[in-house]
Amino acid sequence: MYTNAWNKYLPVLKILVKRALQTEQKFQLNLTDFEKLGPNRKAAFKFSLRLKNGKIITIPSAQTVMSKDLATVLLSDPVMHEWLKQNEIEISLNSKFILTITNMQQKESEKDAVLNDHTPNL
Repeated sequence: MYTNAWNKYLPVLKILVKRALQTEQKFQLNLTDFEKLGPNRKAAFKFSLRLKNGKIITIPSAQTVMSKDLATVLLSDPVMHEWLKQNEIEISLNSKFILTITNMQQKESEKDAVLNDHTPNL
C-alpha cells in the first residue's frame, strides 16, 4: 500500500541510513504522500521498526503496514540489503511525521561508555 511512497524516498533513506552509522538521523516526511494512500485520512502514522542481519526483528504485533512496506523497500534494494546485513538499525516515525534512524550498535556502545564513566574505581 505504501511501497510507492517509500520508493520515492529511497534515495534519501539510503543516505540517512548510512549517515546513521555515525549519528542519529532525523528527516521530515511529507504527510500528504502517505495520507492519500492510507485507508483512513485520520489514521495514526506511528511505528518503530528494527532491522538486524538483513531481517525485521520488531515484534510482529507492533508492525504496521507502513513499517512492513518500508522494510520491504529497504530490503529489496541490493545496496541497502547488504548494508543492513552488517548493521542493526531502528527506524521510527512519530506523530509529527519525523522519521528517526538510529544505529543500534552505536547506541549500545554509547550506553556502555556512559556506564563505564560512572563506575567507581575500587
